[in-house]
Amino acid sequence: MSTSTAVVHPATGEILDLADTPTTDLAAVYDELVDFAGRLTDYRAAIVAEVCRRLDANNARTERVGDWTLETNAPTVEEYLTRELRVELEALVEAGILEQGAIDRCIVTPAPPPPEPKVDKREVNKLKRHPDRRVLEALSRSRVVRSATRKLTVKRAEP
Repeated sequence: MSTSTAVVHPATGEILDLADTPTTDLAAVYDELVDFAGRLTDYRAAIVAEVCRRLDANNARTERVGDWTLETNAPTVEEYLTRELRVELEALVEAGILEQGAIDRCIVTPAPPPPEPKVDKREVNKLKRHPDRRVLEALSRSRVVRSATRKLTVKRAEP
C-alpha cells in the first residue's frame, strides 16, 4: 500500500493526490502552474506600480495605511559614468577650480577581494582510493551531505 501525498492548489483549493495522479496529468498541472506564476508576477508588478504611484503622489517613501506600513524606494537613482565624470573633473582641475584630490576622492578603484579557496573534487576523489583508512576517515569528517534543490523542466512535446 502506497502512502499518498495530497497537496492543495493555492488558487482553486483543489486537492491533488500526487501518488494517484498520472505523470502526464502532473506535467500538465506543472505547465499550468508555470503560466499561473507568470500571471501572478504580472499581477504583483501592477499592484507595486500603483502603490508606488500613490506614495509618489503623497511625496512619501513610507506611509501607514490601516494595519499596514507601506515603504518604497526613490523612483530614480543617480549614477555617474566614471569616464565622463573623470573628463569633467579633469577639466575643472585644469581650469583651477578643483584640486586633483577631488578626482582622487570621487573616483576610487577598490582592491579586488581575494578569491575564496575551493575544493577540487577530482583530487578529493583520488584521495578516496588512498590505502590508509585514516585518509578516508579524515575525508568523512570534513564532508557535509546536503539535499540538493531539485529542478524540473517540463516542455510540451513536439507533435
